[in-house]
This record gives sequence, structure tokens and C-alpha cells, in this order.
Amino acid sequence: MKTANTLLVIASVGLLAGCSTRTPEPTGNPTSSTSTSNINHYVGPLPTDVAPQRLYARPALPVEAGVATSTQALNPTTVIGKEYTPVATRHVESFHHFDASSRGTYKIPVDTTAGASSIFISPYGPLAYTGVEDVVRGNVDILDPNGVKVNARASKLGTDNPRVMSWVPLAGHPAGMYTVSFHGAGPMDTAVEARFDNPDIVLSLRPAALQHLLGGEQYVEATLTEAGKPILGAHLTSELIHGEQIKHLMPVSFTEVGGGVYRAAVHPLFNEGSDTAAYLVDVDADGVAPSGVAFQRHGETGFHFGIPTAQVVDVLAQRQITNSQGLTTAFEVDLKIQSSSLDRLEISGKLTAVGADGVEHPLASAFYGDAFQPGTRVVTLSFDAGNVRMTRLEGDFMVRDLQIYSLGTNTLFSREQAGHNRVFPGIVRDQLVKHEQFSGAQQELVSEGVLFDD
Repeated sequence: MKTANTLLVIASVGLLAGCSTRTPEPTGNPTSSTSTSNINHYVGPLPTDVAPQRLYARPALPVEAGVATSTQALNPTTVIGKEYTPVATRHVESFHHFDASSRGTYKIPVDTTAGASSIFISPYGPLAYTGVEDVVRGNVDILDPNGVKVNARASKLGTDNPRVMSWVPLAGHPAGMYTVSFHGAGPMDTAVEARFDNPDIVLSLRPAALQHLLGGEQYVEATLTEAGKPILGAHLTSELIHGEQIKHLMPVSFTEVGGGVYRAAVHPLFNEGSDTAAYLVDVDADGVAPSGVAFQRHGETGFHFGIPTAQVVDVLAQRQITNSQGLTTAFEVDLKIQSSSLDRLEISGKLTAVGADGVEHPLASAFYGDAFQPGTRVVTLSFDAGNVRMTRLEGDFMVRDLQIYSLGTNTLFSREQAGHNRVFPGIVRDQLVKHEQFSGAQQELVSEGVLFDD
């Protein structure tokens, strides 16, 4: 069960990027537009921006060269940037690991038995032979605070021989200290997990950022509460785990900072020899809640680690491309990219506009992909004006969410949501070219009332 939870956390910190092989359409004559306006939304540095502190020279990656570009309309009902904010995960389970040599009795706290609260007994680690689960379960007794064995049930065959249970419902048993008793050394490690149904005591975990780059700082925050009240003086033990190899690497140290919050700095645990991968911080917390009950909670949170080799140095210019009828066919933005190692990079950005709600909404995205040698290079992001027209939004169009994604290492190297605060001011929908044909995906969004083909 813990392994399944681990895989879910790993999946949640995966960073996605795509690159199309569609070549850009021919463009008309460029017309210049200003990039400053005091009526536009100014965006400063945001906590969720990914910014390399420096670039590292790394071995060249075996990547393919070849320019690939794409542009597409985005759902204008969404809000720019919200998907990048780390979300705290809520944990209401406990986990106890007993190695194969465990003998005798151990105490574990169960703070509630309400509802569907249950205990699970299972082997911990790779299963070496058939029947190991029955052997493990048969080697363990779990007693409630009154000394009643909770992991036994009558045989379905009508005999007097009781059978052990891997799933133990706690309804009808009291809360308190439960006893885990081993008959003798087992064949392998054992895990005893408890799932509590709607408990008052909750462990919340959140990384400071979903992408950690070498040279920057990264923290993980744990918050413990009972019915919303902070739990002080808890004891936290933690490990850093290689999320793809499920390999335990080193301890992580948490410090109590007040108000039920505990914080750990994890950036000192990484160096140039660290694997580019997803990592997990596995946390066990125990103590006494404000109500006086003893508790134990377990949870994991994750993030991706990478070593940056590219960044956006500057936004050099922007243009509106027009056709012979004077209609805008594209919005172009020139970016200066610096790279320290050979890699295939995907450069992307978005255009946004402020809706009637006063919030910025995305209009369109543009991508540019190729193999980048060490040095600097200028690339152009081209946003199709016909795609923008389909959103029906007008006014000042902001350049936002400039990103560099390494396809060679599957790492987000840079993300600046402000987009250097570049703007195409005063855009009117009737001045944008209209698509004569629409893709299947666009037609589907039109039928759903998200985009418009008029």
C-alpha cells in the first residue's frame, strides 16, 4: 500500500512538456508595436517562478537537431499560473515498519477508531516467495487497549481454527495504545498501516516548489493540526527517497518554526553528482495532540530535481505580422537563449488578456524546439492570431509564462510568469485574421462554448 502511495506521489510531480513538428506558416511584413504601457498588469517575481541561479556545463546529450514549432488556442476560462503553485497534501494515515528480526511487543498509537478506520498488515519489501503474506500475517498479533486480538476471524469452513486478517476494521474497538506482538523472527519486514476515517489529527506536506534546480534553495514544510489547532512539540523523522529507483538516500531534518509548522531544507542534500529525477520526502510524525491523545502520522511529498544548462537572457523584440488586407496574422516575440551544454530544448510562452473579472486568462501558446549548442541564440515564438481570435478576448495582450524545458533530461530549466512584462496593446478582435478551417480539437471546443468560430 505504501508503495502504491509512493508511485502516486511520483506521478504527481512529473513535469510535462510537448513539442509539435508542425512548421510555421509563411508570415507577412512585420509591423512594430510598443512593449510598455502603464495600464497593463505588471507582474513581479513570483514564488512559483523557476529561475536558475547559474548554468552548469554538462556532458553533451545524444539529442536530435531540427526545428519544431507549434501554436494553439488555449481555454480562456482558466487562470494563468495557478497550475504551478504547489498544493499541500493531506495525510491521515500512520505507518509502522518492523524489520524481519523484530520480536516481542511494540506499542503504536491509534487516536480514533471511528467510521471505516482500519489497520492493514502486509510484507514490506519485494516478495521473495509465494505465500509470504500469510507467513507475515500469521507471525503478528495486534491487540487493542483492552487486550482483545483484532486481527483474527473465524474460519469460513466452520472449524475452530482462526485465520489471520490483512485488513482489520477498528469499529467497536477503543482508541488508545495498540500492541503489535511478533511470535518470532519473520521471513521479511512487516508493515503495519492504519487508515483513519475523518480524523481530527492531520499531517499536511508541501514542497516550496515542484521543480528544484541545483544552486537554488528548496524547502519542505510539514503542518500538524488537531481539529484546526496547531500541534506543538511533535517529533518528525524523515528520509529523502529517489522517486524512480525507490531508493532511500539520506535523512532529512525538520525544525519546528511555530504554529504547528515544521520545515526542512533539502537543497544541501543535492550536488552535481545527484541524479536528475523525481524525489520524495518521506515523513513520520508522532507526539501528543492538544487533546492529550498520542498520535502517529505518515506521509510523502515530492518534487523534481535538475541541473540547469539554459535560460532566457532577454526578450529582444516583438512584432505584429499583417497580411495584405492589414489583418494581424501572428504575434511574434524574439527571445535570447543562453545554453551551457548540448541539449534539445523546448521554448514556450503564452499570450494572456485581462477578462471582465479583472484576472488574466490565457489566449494562446507558442512553442519552439531544437537542439541547442553551448552559447547564445535568438529564437522566435509565433502566436497564431486566428487562434487568439477564437477566444473573443480583446485589449492588451501580455506575454507570459516563458519557459525552457529540457527534453534531454525532462527538466524545467526556467519559467518566468511575468514574461518580462511585454505587451501588445489595444488589440481589437476584428483586426485579427479569421481561420477558414478548424481542427477537430478546435471544433470540439467550439461545440462546448469555450472557443468561437465567428
